[in-house]
Amino acid sequence: MPKLAKNRYGITFDLQGDLFRWKVDGYPALIFSAYYGAKRPQYGWPRSEIIFIHNNCFWWNDWKDIMDNGRNCFHKLIKSDQSDFTASFYHNLHQTHKLLDQELRRIAKIDFSTISLSALRKAWFQFFKIYTLKFWPINISPEVIGYAAGVFLEKKIKKQAVSITPDEISQLTVFPQLSFLLEEEYALLKIACLPSARERSQQLTKHVQNFSWILNGYHGARPLNRDFFEKRLKKLLQLGGIDKKLDHFRHYARDVRHNFKNIVHRRHLNSEIINLARLAQQGAYWQDQRKKKQLIATEYIVDLYRALARHLSLTLEQALFINWIEFDKFVNNHQRLVEIKERQRGFRFYISRNQLLTSKNNIQAIFNELEKRYSKISVAGLTGTVAYAGKVKGIVQVIKDGKDVRKFVSGRILVALMTSPDYIVAIKKAKAIITDDGGITSHAAIVARELKKPCIVGTKFASKVLHDGDLVEVDAEQGIVKKI
Repeated sequence: MPKLAKNRYGITFDLQGDLFRWKVDGYPALIFSAYYGAKRPQYGWPRSEIIFIHNNCFWWNDWKDIMDNGRNCFHKLIKSDQSDFTASFYHNLHQTHKLLDQELRRIAKIDFSTISLSALRKAWFQFFKIYTLKFWPINISPEVIGYAAGVFLEKKIKKQAVSITPDEISQLTVFPQLSFLLEEEYALLKIACLPSARERSQQLTKHVQNFSWILNGYHGARPLNRDFFEKRLKKLLQLGGIDKKLDHFRHYARDVRHNFKNIVHRRHLNSEIINLARLAQQGAYWQDQRKKKQLIATEYIVDLYRALARHLSLTLEQALFINWIEFDKFVNNHQRLVEIKERQRGFRFYISRNQLLTSKNNIQAIFNELEKRYSKISVAGLTGTVAYAGKVKGIVQVIKDGKDVRKFVSGRILVALMTSPDYIVAIKKAKAIITDDGGITSHAAIVARELKKPCIVGTKFASKVLHDGDLVEVDAEQGIVKKI
């Protein structure tokens, strides 16, 4: 990698390589509060360029740097023992979840509509020191480990010439616990089987309280209301077959473990491959748990920022351009508030050598430079990793932003750079899923397996090569996408 000084505008990576690009509806405060902790040297993070224009976040990485960083982090964390995370790692992971849960219970009791500035400051730094500096540094690791373990699993199987299908490889990485999306569905099914409308109504009130956060994200809090869950409950009652669906969830862990053992026995897998598969499972599970806590925490982060906005006479959107470490700078110097409008026009984070830096200079020029290079990348064909098997034909609809998921047309082929929990509305309607990024433990892969949707992940460039209206064949047996 060239040194920063040799890059125009201090871009953090070599623009001659293949670039990964992600676009999300997100605000600086919400991404900064997560990745300020994730960039710590102990765990590392690939060099990144992140540019905000209004509430649109554009993110670029060098593909080689992503893979090199993942490989190094993987070996650093598990060292020579690939059979499991160390006991201390598990202990620390559990402790950070318990610590954040405790903090969320504390902050839930605060009345942010009347909180004084001094009380807000105390609550502010207590929360972010736990969320950003305690929770995130270790909770980014399962994502890296799960991804790397999946990659090494596929390589090990290929090297040892094991006779196994891509779909079976994907199934090996399914964790037996329910994901938070399946937890919500299971809970709603239990309500649906209650005998009286009165009981269902009472339990639905609790359900809304327990799961209203599911569509939160870097865009902020979008709490789901009672009407959303009532419609889903009504549909479940109309479709029927609730007892059968409940049995599926009751026996989910047993069935996943049984399927794993069958594949191991049928394909004569050795301990090295088994250990990598279990490691990928653990990484994917803890990644799912981290996302769950992150989405719940987002609601309280927005509460903190809404209170700050009130004290500074800002809108919530304006306040979300202030990073959590800048609280005192903006509170004690109101002249700095003019900077927020500049940030809204263009604001940059860049991660290099485990440092997260910010800038508002040359934003459009840097954006143009990165987009220019990304647009020149040419791709002969599309191949990726099978996340869930199947072969279908259909019309493409490209979703490059979480804001557009509700526009998704049922029965289309969903193409995305990567998916996140707020894509679930589109994923449920999709005939198949194709993503640029991700491996067999990614969000798209996990959800596709849960919903039994053909899915190919890690194509790198599907969202660039494919366009709305294209007719394609998704061969999620071989991991190939063809235009027809």
